[in-house]
Amino acid sequence: MATYTTERPFARVDVGRPFVDGYGTPGFVSKESAGGGPMIDIGTYQIGQLLYLLGNAPVERVSGATFEHTGDAYSADLVGDNRPTYTDRLETSGYDVEDAGLGFAHLEDGSVLSVRAAWHMFLPDEPSQVAGTKGGIQLDPFEFYTTTADYEATVSLDINDYETRQALLESEGGYEFERDIGQFSHWIRTLTGAADVPIPTGDIALNSMLVMEGTYLAQEAGRELTAAEIAERSKSTAIQLD
Repeated sequence: MATYTTERPFARVDVGRPFVDGYGTPGFVSKESAGGGPMIDIGTYQIGQLLYLLGNAPVERVSGATFEHTGDAYSADLVGDNRPTYTDRLETSGYDVEDAGLGFAHLEDGSVLSVRAAWHMFLPDEPSQVAGTKGGIQLDPFEFYTTTADYEATVSLDINDYETRQALLESEGGYEFERDIGQFSHWIRTLTGAADVPIPTGDIALNSMLVMEGTYLAQEAGRELTAAEIAERSKSTAIQLD
């Protein structure tokens, strides 16, 4: 089943850049402390999510580009009298990360992963999607697309309360749920060894980093990079502990 995945762009114009637009701390916009901008800050969530849905297929190669145009974004004709506040925060924070990042990763199973992550972009937000030869899904809100008996079908499912409904059914009329509900409960069960099917978060995180780091490094190189090249060019920022 050939698969193409697209990540949610996080590109609503009402969100904006951390610290500069009034939320978060200067550490968010410092490459030294954060490692990067929105690609690392928010892109990591959907990259990991989609890699998990694809069975965490190994990354084969990555291309990408990043953009930083803060001066244009805070011009007087766009922000009016608030410009001095924005420019002061840009200067005091030492802002040196991207505003938006675009990545394109080929996975070893033939799938491709398209990523767009931005703190501020003049485009509407879009949900993550996974498409294959037999159907496709949109993740938020959840919809399933396929063809059945030669009819094009779009199926909308409310999955937010699914676990709660299942727990209620299993409780036989009471409110004492026999199952824990939600991702955090699963995470706790994984840490305690109680999860039936633990999610390999470490493996997914490393694979996600290949996509994110590969986007930055491909921008620097001006070309697509293999996973081996990304690992070779990547510089560790780990803190040495005695």
